Amino acid sequence: FDILLQKIKDVGGTTVAFIYSNTEFGRDPLEHGRATAERLGIKVVLEEETKAQGADIPTHVTKLAQSGAEHCILQGYVTGVWPQLIGGARQFGLPTKFYGTFWGMEKIIADRITAEAGPFLEGYEGIMPYRYFWDRAEAPRYEKYAEYSKAMFAGTPLENYMSTWALQTMCGLEIAMKAFRDTAEKGLELTPDNIAETLAGISDWDTGGFFGGPVSMVNNAIGTGRVYAYDTASGLFNPTSDWFTV
Repeated sequence: FDILLQKIKDVGGTTVAFIYSNTEFGRDPLEHGRATAERLGIKVVLEEETKAQGADIPTHVTKLAQSGAEHCILQGYVTGVWPQLIGGARQFGLPTKFYGTFWGMEKIIADRITAEAGPFLEGYEGIMPYRYFWDRAEAPRYEKYAEYSKAMFAGTPLENYMSTWALQTMCGLEIAMKAFRDTAEKGLELTPDNIAETLAGISDWDTGGFFGGPVSMVNNAIGTGRVYAYDTASGLFNPTSDWFTV
């Protein structure tokens, strides 16, 4: 939420709604989001919980309209509900600007929705901690994975594209390999405690393209990301911000 709220602040936003699924995944960032919004001087005018699937879209959109929120962050959704909420808001005539978090930023989903229901996702923005797979300039690890994809998925849509979920998996694998390798290079035994200590100490690491630059592990997290907007004509998510580190 920090990066999205900072983006909202940067564009002059003063009010925001949080719409989230009735899951731990949906509720998890709310407390922190409230605190960040308050610190930035943004008023949270609505917190609306929905079902993760099969949500009552008209009711939720009506509450959003009544709140008058300029901006709305959608949290805790993967394939469903978030596009329906945006579509319902557009049918209602709401000018609210919508933002998604990582799991709502997959090109495959956005492309499918656009093909089935039209270009109402135009301008939808959200946070991505990683570069998208087509952004491979000066990204040697992405180039290597592109070679694998072309060989393994020839003739399929994945031949030249790796989903956001796959990128997350590959990045996690790279982090684990680095922790094991660095522990061994220190001459330490590969025990859980030693590996965890090495992992927590990762600093100024060039991942080969996953992120916008060298990253460090802070409180067991890599707090970096960039805001992207969906372009319905090209079917691409294009960056609308520089890389943030929080």
